[in-house]
Amino acid sequence: MSIATPKNWPWGGLKPLHYRLLSIDPPWAFETWSEQGRNRSASYDTMTLPQLAQMPVMDLARPDALVALWVIDSMLPEGLALLDAWGFRFVTVCFTWVKTFDLFGRQSARIALLHRAIEDRDWNQIGEALAPMGLGYWTRANPEMCLLASIGAPRREEKNVRQPLFAPLREHSRKPDEAYRRLERLTPGPRAELFARERRPGWDAWGNEVDKFTIEESGYGA
Repeated sequence: MSIATPKNWPWGGLKPLHYRLLSIDPPWAFETWSEQGRNRSASYDTMTLPQLAQMPVMDLARPDALVALWVIDSMLPEGLALLDAWGFRFVTVCFTWVKTFDLFGRQSARIALLHRAIEDRDWNQIGEALAPMGLGYWTRANPEMCLLASIGAPRREEKNVRQPLFAPLREHSRKPDEAYRRLERLTPGPRAELFARERRPGWDAWGNEVDKFTIEESGYGA
């Protein structure tokens, strides 16, 4: 049975109380520090934690639903607070995305380094050949976490969905296609993505950049 959309509905074409899975990649507002001082870290419109917390995410969810929330390391406390503000309970880390070089692109030198590290059985060199070094005040970051939270008692579809996710780093803030495939295996639909940057088969999308990338560019169906 369909539920009538309330007046002043903030979610555009998304349906109220409809989704078993919500994937969310918030436009976090955060600052970085260096020897030169403070620097705004984002080149796109961002939202503060109070602004994000006021979003009625619960109005989209079925009584038994999951939220997959992407969060950078420095915003982990804010991510947990945000889930709580929305009314969801933290369950576990859904994915740890290790951002790799695109070894299947123009990376012949990188592949040679990887082969050499494997021959030398040097695990540290294997990691350096696979994954770029990111920013960080203490240690140099690379992985990005996706937190899993729930309400009610959502059903798990498949038991072999892995947490570690190795995928190339692409455009700024763009998440791996494999993450969506794993979410589809993890729990049944309906599914929606908030702050989406492309439209995907089987997903509803909301945000001001939903057509930033195309399915053809993503290779989602490959």
